[in-house]
Amino acid sequence: MKSKTYLLSLPLVATMAIVSCRKTPPAPATPPGSATPAAPGTATPEAPVTPPVSVNPNERATKLGFAQMLPKDTETLILVQNGADAMKRFQGSKLYSFIKSQNPAVEGLVDGEDSTGLKPLDILGQEFFLATGKSTGEQTGNLVRFSDRQSYFQIRNVVSMLISSLTGEEPDLSMLSEEGTVVDLIKDPQSGLALLKKSEMPPVYLGCKTTPENQAKVLETFKGLTANLAALGAAVEEVNFEVDGKSFAGSQIVGKKLVEDLQADQALLERLQESLDEDTIKDLWEVVAQKNLVVVTGVVNDYVVLFAGSRKEDLKFATSPSESFAASDALAFVDPFLAKNPIAVAYSDKGVLDGAMLSNGISTIAQGLRDAIGGNGKVDTREIEALLDVIGEREKELTKMVETSTFGAVAMFDEGFKIETFGGTNSPNIQSNVTNRMGDLGNSKDTAIFMNWTSNPVYGIKFNAYLESIVETSYAVAKNVSTWEVEENESFLQFQQSFAMFEENFSDDTVKLWEAISQDMSDGLGNESAMVVDLNGEMPPLPNVPQELVKAGKFPRVSMVKPVKDRTKLASSWEKMNASGEGIMKQISAMMQSDQAMPKPMSSKEKNLTTWFFSGPLFTDDFAPSVTLDDKWFVLSTSKKHAVELAQKAETSNSGKTGAYMIVKFDALRACAEHWLKAVDENKEEIFKDNESAAEDFTANQKLIKDGLNALSELEEMTVHTREESGKDRTTFHLKTR
Repeated sequence: MKSKTYLLSLPLVATMAIVSCRKTPPAPATPPGSATPAAPGTATPEAPVTPPVSVNPNERATKLGFAQMLPKDTETLILVQNGADAMKRFQGSKLYSFIKSQNPAVEGLVDGEDSTGLKPLDILGQEFFLATGKSTGEQTGNLVRFSDRQSYFQIRNVVSMLISSLTGEEPDLSMLSEEGTVVDLIKDPQSGLALLKKSEMPPVYLGCKTTPENQAKVLETFKGLTANLAALGAAVEEVNFEVDGKSFAGSQIVGKKLVEDLQADQALLERLQESLDEDTIKDLWEVVAQKNLVVVTGVVNDYVVLFAGSRKEDLKFATSPSESFAASDALAFVDPFLAKNPIAVAYSDKGVLDGAMLSNGISTIAQGLRDAIGGNGKVDTREIEALLDVIGEREKELTKMVETSTFGAVAMFDEGFKIETFGGTNSPNIQSNVTNRMGDLGNSKDTAIFMNWTSNPVYGIKFNAYLESIVETSYAVAKNVSTWEVEENESFLQFQQSFAMFEENFSDDTVKLWEAISQDMSDGLGNESAMVVDLNGEMPPLPNVPQELVKAGKFPRVSMVKPVKDRTKLASSWEKMNASGEGIMKQISAMMQSDQAMPKPMSSKEKNLTTWFFSGPLFTDDFAPSVTLDDKWFVLSTSKKHAVELAQKAETSNSGKTGAYMIVKFDALRACAEHWLKAVDENKEEIFKDNESAAEDFTANQKLIKDGLNALSELEEMTVHTREESGKDRTTFHLKTR
């Protein structure tokens, strides 16, 4: 069950991870300036919607393999088709040829046989599926609750033991045992026997399409997956039955027999009696006795199927394709792509995602900490307990912004490889329906990576409040612990001294620095962001790098561009940050008994743009961490030259994708690599003049590097685009090839 939920969540996790990477990071200090605030307007037109495609449900069903046999109450599905065709495409690529040339054994991973004579494509080559039926959402929620409570007890017990150790008490090691956690869960009013009674295995279907020649071997392989059930001894019995004329055979774990086996274990009974009262033990046996598990395998037409569920009656099939899950409206999102013969389809009911969202995350950890330190009688922890409660409240505020809907995904070959996802969870950290205006900044052929998105300010405020509560609580815990009287412990003494030094000398300035960044800086900048990475920068004069290579080499330039909303806020932010920095340097000077001056930035001006930077022996116009701004644009960059170019380009940019967009251009990456290879080759005598072996290695590997770059020449670009369509988030992942 847990692995199934994990597999189903992978597309959502990938989408959210990409979108999370686009969230605006805290910006650095902005030098003082004064001007009239200005910011570009932001429009919110309707996002383009995939045109409806009229497909007969029966036609859809015939193209979705085993899905046309699944009942309509199916709640999750992962269907992979045409694996042999996908592998054939990959084997015909330059990349595969290169991999095989370097490691011939890779061919055996595809064509090799196991001890039964089966190849991987005998199972994955035609069709592979994993589906779950009715009650999956409810049982996902039960599983998440159990997991949360288990985490709570583990945190609480570990911290309680640490407190006992530090205060000189004898720790109870049984608190950390797996059996101890199980006992805690049984007695827990928030999970316990009541939740266990409601929990069961939902119907799970796992299988693949086979050929007549290897069907028997595949069936034996699937039977082997359940062989470990025999370890439960007498509680397992063989079971055989038919469903719609199809024979299934396997094992059944009988709850009543399992209870009999457990009750025969005298040592177990004694341990339970030490921790639980008689009524609780009796209730435990009654609940376990009601839990059965059926695991069987069988052949359905051309498919070998493994089924797991709580009862054999849960194994059922659609009476016809038109009455199947494949023909239901739940899979209508596939219709526009049926003509492209999808290689994979995934679906999750909203209830399953709602169940997965029941996790309390950091709140669970906070509650465990709160209950571990609360009322220990050693020190006053009421402030910490209150702060831990605040973490939970603010996490709930963030969680409320996450909305769920049914999730669908389709993977296909279309100018390379493409995945379209629909719904699932929204992306509350961005405004998915807002059209960005800085899309032109990614048009240069030298741009290797470009990202453009518009942040949701409401989410940003709540996220900062959440982060502040975590930091504030961590500080309060450290402060409280630093006052404890602990027997001789050198490490703890060093911690107390370090914390006292930080609190006395740096805490006030650190807080002011954070406030300047999270408040004035944030208020001074607009919501849209663009990140540009190009590979056409001049090489800085790095130590021990020959001058010839400095002249010939190229260096990455990374820039973040945002519109200016209120320049006076940026000036105020810089003044506060500068004051905090001076305060910190003053304390460092006092501690070192030597003046440590706060570095002062230099500035340059070009076409109304002011660039602030620090001087240094390695810095050039194309390599100098800097901040460039005017009344309209703020650019944080590793290159003054790049920053000015982007700010000027942003002035006329008036196009972009809706939502969040990222592109990786492989041509630019490959061109830069080829440029460097040529530069090193032309200057190898100077570069390797004192290292003959390195020169030999470069010469020996030069062909390998060229072959590797040639193998990647079929990759053109990768794009990820998340936007809103029909009230739901939609994401397109496209690996475009030639």
